[in-house]
Amino acid sequence: MRLLFIGNDAGWMQPAAETLRLRGAPVAEVSSLADAEAALAVDACHAVVLDLLAVDGSVPVALAGLRRRSPDVPIVVLAACATVEARVRAIKAGADDCLSRPLSIDELLVRLEVWNRRRFGGGQPVIERGRLRFDVTHRAAMVDGQRLPLSRLQTDLLESLLLRAGRPLSKDQLLDELADRTRAPRINTLEVQISRLRKLLVPAQVGISAVRGVGYCLQPVHADAH
Repeated sequence: MRLLFIGNDAGWMQPAAETLRLRGAPVAEVSSLADAEAALAVDACHAVVLDLLAVDGSVPVALAGLRRRSPDVPIVVLAACATVEARVRAIKAGADDCLSRPLSIDELLVRLEVWNRRRFGGGQPVIERGRLRFDVTHRAAMVDGQRLPLSRLQTDLLESLLLRAGRPLSKDQLLDELADRTRAPRINTLEVQISRLRKLLVPAQVGISAVRGVGYCLQPVHADAH
């Protein structure tokens, strides 16, 4: 998978590009939309990541220009905080998705894989952590071949945490993501469901840690910790 990064903030772009290259994914980096359109005219890519800070004028116009060059390539925009409102604005403007800065490489790759699977068909993308296997397409969590009895809300929570495994998610971020998929739960409902999800994940050797003053983080749990 070859990606094109568009941005003028080396703080996120260079480390992210280097991480992807180490994983075998070539990345081209440009600092302007004009350079991006020129790059797309020469080389095909599988996805475009556009930092909104690199857009001086209209975001819809910028996205339309990229679409003209590569109509079938997914475009992911980066915003300071990918709230429900930010994602809705980005998608209405012509993007395929909106992620928060700093960029999570694991989240980006999983979202792009889901997009490609749904568009082109084929096998189902699976996220694996510990003994847990999460089928993104069918939204099923399995441990040793057995499906965990998760509610829809618990499945949404687990998917959000898995996409950012090892990184804390605030309660507000989780509530925003859940509001994008279903009726928004309240804080107390979120806390109750996190508690129930923790118990269900015990055999999976992954746990949900509370990060004081921040939120929650999905992390591996060693078998001898139980």
